[in-house]
Amino acid sequence: MKGVGPVRAAALERVGVRRVWDLLTLPPRRYLDYSRVVEPADAQPGEGAVRGRLGAFQRRPLADRPRVLLVESVLTGPRGRLTLHWFLPRNHARYVRFPPVGTTVVASGPVRAANGRLTMVNPVLEEEGRLQVAGRLLTVYPLSQGLSQGVLRRLVDQALDAYLPLVEEYLPEAVRAPLALLPLEQAIERLHRPENLEEATQARRRLVFDELFLWNWSLEAARAARQAQAAPALGPPGPLAARFLEQLPFSLTDGQREAMAVLDEDLTRPFPMRRLLQGDVGSGKTVVAAYALLRAVESGLQAALVVPTGVLCRQQEVRLQELYRGLGVRVLRYTGSLNEAERAQVEAELASGQPLVVVATHLFANLPRPPRLGLVVVDEEQRFGVRLRQALAGEGVHQLHMTATPVPRTLALTTYGDLDVTVLRGLPPGRHPVDTRWIPERKRDELYRFVRARVEAGERAFIIFPAIDSETQAQALVEQVRVLARGPLAGIPIGVVHGRLPEEERWSTLEAFRSGEVPVLAATTVVEVGVDVPEASVMVVEGADRFGLAQLHQLRGRVARSRSPAFCFLVATPRTPQARGRLNAMRTLDDGFAIAEADLRLRGPGELLGEAQWGAPEWRLASLPEDEGLLREARQALESYIEQVGWETVEGGPIGREAAARAEGEEGWGCG
Repeated sequence: MKGVGPVRAAALERVGVRRVWDLLTLPPRRYLDYSRVVEPADAQPGEGAVRGRLGAFQRRPLADRPRVLLVESVLTGPRGRLTLHWFLPRNHARYVRFPPVGTTVVASGPVRAANGRLTMVNPVLEEEGRLQVAGRLLTVYPLSQGLSQGVLRRLVDQALDAYLPLVEEYLPEAVRAPLALLPLEQAIERLHRPENLEEATQARRRLVFDELFLWNWSLEAARAARQAQAAPALGPPGPLAARFLEQLPFSLTDGQREAMAVLDEDLTRPFPMRRLLQGDVGSGKTVVAAYALLRAVESGLQAALVVPTGVLCRQQEVRLQELYRGLGVRVLRYTGSLNEAERAQVEAELASGQPLVVVATHLFANLPRPPRLGLVVVDEEQRFGVRLRQALAGEGVHQLHMTATPVPRTLALTTYGDLDVTVLRGLPPGRHPVDTRWIPERKRDELYRFVRARVEAGERAFIIFPAIDSETQAQALVEQVRVLARGPLAGIPIGVVHGRLPEEERWSTLEAFRSGEVPVLAATTVVEVGVDVPEASVMVVEGADRFGLAQLHQLRGRVARSRSPAFCFLVATPRTPQARGRLNAMRTLDDGFAIAEADLRLRGPGELLGEAQWGAPEWRLASLPEDEGLLREARQALESYIEQVGWETVEGGPIGREAAARAEGEEGWGCG
């Protein structure tokens, strides 16, 4: 493309433009509305275009910025005047040319109010009959070093003139008409050359719809590809599954029974299951997972439960052994804390193909695929990256992903859109809501007197501190614990757990807390998931304003595991509206799904997912949750069209070709 050399191409790539199509669909950050040209007396603060006669110019350096020259003029009309200011580098000012004094011009730029008068700052001056900026909406694009708005506008105009006639419509009328979507060529032109803001809005709507429609197409393509794969079809539940259910020391909830029935249906199909099981903290996902793992073993296969930490791996190993007691199901553990001989022994047993369950960390992904692996359950799924969780299972293996951090509806449709979703609702009988209170830091002593009274009454308490990432911070945590031990909690044993401790030390401290030998556990968020101590009834979160809502809800769930009244105290003096909003939401909401939606609104999908979820969709135009409604419309439109014509027609027709072309992309700048 003319005017794009290696240096400029690199600058364009920094704003996401690698090919002509990227330039055609580059979304403006905003539009400057210069469409209405007014007289000086009618100018208002904000962006505007003003017509008048140009007055004399005055130049003077700024006292506080000697390298900047202020150039001042006025624009005079029949009923008033408007001051014009330009701020120019002194060494460049001599090269700037202005129209002659007395010329009638249109000045376009931001109008600001100061000292009782209006001033237009750094306006663009154009003579009547030669307008390029005034009288229109002016696009403002994202920039990078080496790019200016003028250069980018010129390149977009070149691309529109040269390549817009080559754009082909791919959406059938049956999809476009019910939603009143613009034709693709018209939408692209109006994105960059709108007559008014309504045209710009309609253009963006069509292009955002395309992005979301083709994203949903990719999910359907993945689903179709999965159903073309072969996976071991498990038999119906047999005597082992029946014995497992009969010997459970508690009654299953309706939600657990429904989830197990869905899994039974999935596991008997000859193609891989891909299901997300999400449920609130304490809803009983572990038992559902144990049932699924057992079903694989009963069918003569191996099954793996993959968890994010070594400590949680041990806890789940113990939990499964308790649930499988007397059933003859072997449970192995595979973590980085095993020595070389122990790891070799586990690897040999997996390689033998004998039916068993292995509880493992992410290291399981590095092993050669066990020959009889039938099911992988990924626990605390939100802790794993998208590609890592794919590597943990691969093709031809049933997968169950579980999370106790409820996923907002929007993210369930996107990040987890390739998975079928089961929501595990309801809590086991007898669980009480946690009494959640926001405690200002000045009342900390009073709080710890309450904690002491509960511990002396035979209960246990968590004290959670923000995560640490250095030895200095670890020592600071230990010192804070010493202050408590010398003060309000004097004489009470306090255990300390954080991520920089060896796994063995963390495990032994947790076991001491579980047994009651240590009634108070001071920890970072390493205990956010998996720690099940029914006797713990008090949760104190120090610096609670530094935690996300979903994380606070997870922590609160550690003390919602018995029939005793439970308390969660959020200790903080927040300094931002967002932090105060999170703490107020925690005080008023106890449903994890409502909290997840609130977290999405407060922090947005990027921060909510975090770096661990790279692999989530990166859209150029669409933005969530603002475009959630359009996401649903795109999903419904695709499903309706597939129902009309069949998946093979959609995959092999213009929609499939467009999706493939956009995914593959054009190479270079000379392509049409």
